[in-house]
Amino acid sequence: MDNPSVTVNHPKEYNDYERQLFNNTKSDGGLNMTYNSKKYFVYSFGLGTIFRMKELSCFDNDLKKQIVIKGSIYIPSFCDGFDKGKDYFQKSFVDNKFQSKETIVSDIHEHYHNDWMNYEGEYFPTILSNEIVKNWGYHSGILFALDGFMKLNKTLFRSFYETKVGGSDDGELKQEEQNIFCKSMPLEIPRNHFKILTTSKNNNGELFLTETQLDNFIRTAFLGADLLPQKINMAPKGEKLLIQSVFYEFYDKYCFDYFGTNQKQAAFIRLLTDNFKGWSFEKLKGNFKPKTNKRLI
Repeated sequence: MDNPSVTVNHPKEYNDYERQLFNNTKSDGGLNMTYNSKKYFVYSFGLGTIFRMKELSCFDNDLKKQIVIKGSIYIPSFCDGFDKGKDYFQKSFVDNKFQSKETIVSDIHEHYHNDWMNYEGEYFPTILSNEIVKNWGYHSGILFALDGFMKLNKTLFRSFYETKVGGSDDGELKQEEQNIFCKSMPLEIPRNHFKILTTSKNNNGELFLTETQLDNFIRTAFLGADLLPQKINMAPKGEKLLIQSVFYEFYDKYCFDYFGTNQKQAAFIRLLTDNFKGWSFEKLKGNFKPKTNKRLI
């Protein structure tokens, strides 16, 4: 859609609306938004306010006259940029297998302080166009992906994290991870259980999962990150039951302890079928316990 390029006026009602949104928001540092059934996060309260205004007074820079528009007309451009920003961060940093994590953190730190931080907080664009709003969405997508990546690498990000969100007096990080799979289950349990996939090799001499893939699995399955399913590095034949056994043992060890019942097998099966390519829930739901005594070591 070819939306106009406009200069935004800031009447009293805009400032009052922005203040109300800022005070009432339940999310730290921005505003949640849903578009086409997908969730997005607007780090700029000013831009979030613009999106919600049904009558936004502004100056059309091409027609050279005052007009009134709906702020929501720019939301598709924002969301398009947001998706591209998430993809950029995923490919450039999360999936980067050629640099150490320490180097990646250093690069992220530099990018954040030189560029990304300008797109969060109380900053907002005065001039709106599809291209400008898409750029804000792009950087918001980067920040959203960065927040998820930091949660899984707190030790590496400690000094950076405290700079970005603030630390408590005892040096611990304020932001807590919540396990959406089971709130009472510490995240170290799945992390430690599935770590064997990053130390065991398949018949081709490759690790079943890299450390990055394990991080992504924890992010999607236990922290709710919106990432694409991954592929477990298996040899063409004979190793699916080994992988299945790792997930079955997770169910066998922890289902009753944390859910108080063994009738939650479907949720444990979906940890495998929803997060990794090449696995069918329908095929596994009646045959989850693998018919083999072989195990990864």
